[in-house]
Amino acid sequence: MLNGTANNANQVFDVYVDGTSNLTSTLKAPAFASKGHFYQISSEVSNSVPHIVNLQNVTILPSASVDETYLGVEQLSGVNVIA
Repeated sequence: MLNGTANNANQVFDVYVDGTSNLTSTLKAPAFASKGHFYQISSEVSNSVPHIVNLQNVTILPSASVDETYLGVEQLSGVNVIA
């Protein structure tokens, strides 16, 4: 998700870092979500992303083919209906 500066429609979601979703109001605790392996995370914070490796110590890089994420949420209940 783009931040509110890049996409005015996202200002209501309090997104401050591109590539994250603010879950603070939902969970009543400071929580943010991102796509797998921090795919599409803002270049402003990409240097803060942890180095992720597999069991063979090979770096796992973000990839659209495995890290693109879509969630369908029912508008009134908040139930996840598509994942």
